[in-house]
Amino acid sequence: MRRQDTVLALLVFGALWTGATACGSPDIDESAAPAVTAERTPRATDKSGRPQVNFDPCLDLPDEALREAGYDPADADEDSFSPDEYTFLDCTWTSFDGRYGLNVLSGNITWEEQREKVKDYSTPITVGSRPALLDEDPAAPEACAIAFPSDIGVVIASRTVVWGDGEEAPKEEWCKGLDQTAAIIERYVPQGG
Repeated sequence: MRRQDTVLALLVFGALWTGATACGSPDIDESAAPAVTAERTPRATDKSGRPQVNFDPCLDLPDEALREAGYDPADADEDSFSPDEYTFLDCTWTSFDGRYGLNVLSGNITWEEQREKVKDYSTPITVGSRPALLDEDPAAPEACAIAFPSDIGVVIASRTVVWGDGEEAPKEEWCKGLDQTAAIIERYVPQGG
């Protein structure tokens, strides 16, 4: 998967978020997520005045969680996307079987902004104890995403199918099992109070 798929994911994501400007945070229970180191300097920041992104998928998702989800923790590839209006910290892994690429993005856009941006092609679901959105963007074939609120913004688990035979993966494969992966990730993401 590596850099090419990370760049593609960020381009698709960036196109969805051009012009985001509001801020705020969801009102949800904080007790389920472990604390994230408050003193750590984020690897990217913006000039928006929004809260700094405090959950870094590359640093805060433990190896055992990635293994449980079927991804190789040694295969981490970090990136960030930080225009002036918002920041996303990104980490990408490849599944042990090589069939999927997982992108986890942690950002300081609000849950309300996320819902508005994907309202035409998303379905409300629940991940762990949080509201979530299953995003099946028609502009991103062979990809699927699940977003849910964090304490300061949103986390998106985005997966790309790497079918490997030159043919497009069947549509039923695009989102298959991503809800289980998102539920594993959700356990480590701080919740708002």
